[in-house]
Amino acid sequence: MKGKNAEDIKSMEVLIEELKKAKEVAELASQTKSEFLANMSHELRTPLNTIIGYTEMVQEISQEANQIESVNYLGKVLHSAKHLLGLINDVLDMSKIEAGKMNMVLAEFKLDEFVTTLDPHIAPLLRERKNTFSINLHSEFNVMYSDELRLRQSLINLLANANKFTENGQIILEITSFLHHNEPMIQFTVTDTGVGMKQEQLNKLFKSFSQGDSSTSRKYGGTGLGLFLTKKFSEMLGGWTSVKSREKQGSVFIIVLPLRSTSDSHPKGDDLMKRTKKSVLLIGSDSKESYDEIKSHIQHAGLDVRYTKQAKEGLALAHQQQPDIIILDTAIASFDDTFMDKWAILAAIKKDLSLSKTPTIVLSKNIDVGLDIMPSDVNFLDKPVDIKLLINTVKRLAPPPIPLLLLVDNDQSSRKIFMDAAKTVEWKCVEAQNSKEAFEKLAVHNPTVIILELAVPEMNGFQFINELQKNEKWRYIPIIIFTAHTITAEERAMLNKYSIGIFQKNELNPKNLIDAISGLIL
Repeated sequence: MKGKNAEDIKSMEVLIEELKKAKEVAELASQTKSEFLANMSHELRTPLNTIIGYTEMVQEISQEANQIESVNYLGKVLHSAKHLLGLINDVLDMSKIEAGKMNMVLAEFKLDEFVTTLDPHIAPLLRERKNTFSINLHSEFNVMYSDELRLRQSLINLLANANKFTENGQIILEITSFLHHNEPMIQFTVTDTGVGMKQEQLNKLFKSFSQGDSSTSRKYGGTGLGLFLTKKFSEMLGGWTSVKSREKQGSVFIIVLPLRSTSDSHPKGDDLMKRTKKSVLLIGSDSKESYDEIKSHIQHAGLDVRYTKQAKEGLALAHQQQPDIIILDTAIASFDDTFMDKWAILAAIKKDLSLSKTPTIVLSKNIDVGLDIMPSDVNFLDKPVDIKLLINTVKRLAPPPIPLLLLVDNDQSSRKIFMDAAKTVEWKCVEAQNSKEAFEKLAVHNPTVIILELAVPEMNGFQFINELQKNEKWRYIPIIIFTAHTITAEERAMLNKYSIGIFQKNELNPKNLIDAISGLIL
């Protein structure tokens, strides 16, 4: 019997390794596709911007010459070119999101000033459909800290969408505020009196390249990317989107954002997995080959790595993303245009209160210069870089993260055995004996993963998962099923949608489960 258990465990380990390899292959294919879309979009945008620029110039000349017919023709060319540019920008944004390269730029702005910037974008569209537009600003707060550009883009997407499906009607933007778990939130509500949608159409919204149905695209046009991007931007800023609609009675789209966003404050899906890893920000590099080599070794060491060539952008990313380690390569292409030498950049990092204690590695050919004035947590490595020494330094400065597990199981002895196993690897663990207690723990903890027994009181595991899906903050927490419940094929198909691993208690003991979890989340 012991031999069979050992054989089962070995099979499970082989399966986990195969799944990891398959995941890596899929991620590489997805990244290749996203990079192609990004490059293609960039190549299309460059000539299109030239076309728009020259068309505007010729249109002005035609207006001065009072050539009305030419002005009208050029106006149509300009409208079509700008529409095409908008579509290309949407594809580029989507590719950035999929490649994990979309960054939110956070800054303070005033809502009363912000709303005045929407009208120039939406007014021409409203005239075409003969719709009226009004803005009602009732927020208790006026100064917001968020990505103004992405918020504007999201609202224009919603307003343009509302206008497209409304004719001789009314579109209203209402801005209000409320508290959510004691956090101030701003709600943007776009209401229209248009054609509305059926429930089956609502189910397809917010997905890339998806619209209500095929007839929608034929009749009204569009790629279906606008709502997808709106949802993604909202989530990256720590908020969410929702929609209500009834056929022939109009639609209501809602964006809710924190008054002060922290950018990606509620990581989703694979992003959450990345956030359980230590992160490294690499600023500058001699060449792409040098960066690729450093990046591959850092990723192989199990760390998440971000990169920028630019000094200013590097400082902004460091402040926004709060990496665990900063690597500053002094061969930065933008020293001249930022008027900052390598020591000024390092000093700026250490002056930032949120970064002052972040371990920093400086790659330089002249490591003797300035050593006497540098903080003790700055590590200097000579160039050309000894990759092995660099990775060892990174590992020393970034010990593996400690996962926080939420264990939901009504069996006290099972919980104790699992808790003891978690302690052997120094993992943190919070326990709950039923679903009600689990939700109470979720309100105060942000677990790396939930370990769920399906046969729990109050509500069973399936009901618990359904409730998790209703909450924007909790629905993307990875779930691992560890249960004594006999799982049917139908139940397994459902669980596969919402969990990253399914294990029977008679197949693995808690220690083996800890090893399996390590392979899935670390």
